[in-house]
Amino acid sequence: AKVNSQDSTFGREGQNAKYTIGGQQLEQTTNTFTQNGLTITLNNVSTTATTINTTLDTQKNFDAIKNFVDKYNDVIDKMNKKVREEKYRDYQPLTDAQRKELSEDEVKKWEEKAMSGVLKNDSYLQDGLNQFRSAISSKIDTGYSYTSGTDTIQLQYMSQIGITSTSDFRDGGKLKIDETKLKKMLEEQPEGVFKLFTADAPEPTKDAQGNTVANPNGLDGFVRQIQGFATTLRDKISGVAGRDGAVATTYRLGKSLADLDKSMLSWEDKLKRKEDSYYRRFAAMEQAMNQANSQSSTLAGYLGQGQ
Repeated sequence: AKVNSQDSTFGREGQNAKYTIGGQQLEQTTNTFTQNGLTITLNNVSTTATTINTTLDTQKNFDAIKNFVDKYNDVIDKMNKKVREEKYRDYQPLTDAQRKELSEDEVKKWEEKAMSGVLKNDSYLQDGLNQFRSAISSKIDTGYSYTSGTDTIQLQYMSQIGITSTSDFRDGGKLKIDETKLKKMLEEQPEGVFKLFTADAPEPTKDAQGNTVANPNGLDGFVRQIQGFATTLRDKISGVAGRDGAVATTYRLGKSLADLDKSMLSWEDKLKRKEDSYYRRFAAMEQAMNQANSQSSTLAGYLGQGQ
């Protein structure tokens, strides 16, 4: 089709945009395209080379990492508070009758006390916290190295970019950032920093005996490890408490309750049968006693007539 004209006898045939990068001639169907992560717009024809300079937005990348660390620390803080929360044994769950006797505010305050400590020393949360803590110091399979002076450095630990656990044990595994070190690494080794967070390590292999063989080069990137641990923790908790909208028998607690209901119904049925049996025996005994009384009265009558 001719461009810039509704009349096919005028105008000019459209052509692809042709350009050369690194000695390789390329072409696109539009003047605006993305090349190697850059959005480029070709405005004019040029016979001379054009240099494109790019700069890394270190501050933006730093802010993104700091935001992640802040959210991570918030999750760690909440988990720690739950496993350490005080339990008030005098505050038991309210019955419907008790709830009716209290005001809405009193019910709310009571239930806050009753719910406190429900997850104290919870094994799932403690296991999750231990896994999170181990991730920050684990060896990561980035496959990335860089040269510093005459040394070749393998980038495999989060501490190498200035991210470590706090020294205060009461923080329970929160992270801290050495801002100067992290910004320097973001400027000089941005790809390595990225891989420390997102590296995808090979799947573990097995030896001849079937035992799992750990990858000697390390584990997945930090974020991938946390995602895996969080998913496992969520599934464990869901196995006990159920997922939103799940029916009772799809989770362990629900199955236990269902079994209990079934057992109670079975016992109720047995009690009903026993009650019916006793009632039938009582009725039979009552009937036999009535017959005996009747016969006794008749006999007494006969004896009276005989006198």
